[in-house]
Amino acid sequence: MLGLYQENGIITIRHIALRKDFQKRGVGTLFLDKAKKYYAHCRMIIETDEEAAGFYLKFGFICHGFKGKHGN
Repeated sequence: MLGLYQENGIITIRHIALRKDFQKRGVGTLFLDKAKKYYAHCRMIIETDEEAAGFYLKFGFICHGFKGKHGN
């Protein structure tokens, strides 16, 4: 499942959730590639935790720290 939010031409990917048996098989990469193509005309940002940051770094996203009320 790909969870995203669109507002004012900005796409925020909030999560890519896969069952364990679909992880590490390229499915998350496929989801992200499709989203990048479909929303190529938009700015795209990612909300994630440290555990998943490496996945998004592989695709050229830049990670910034976030100090919010939820501690992400």
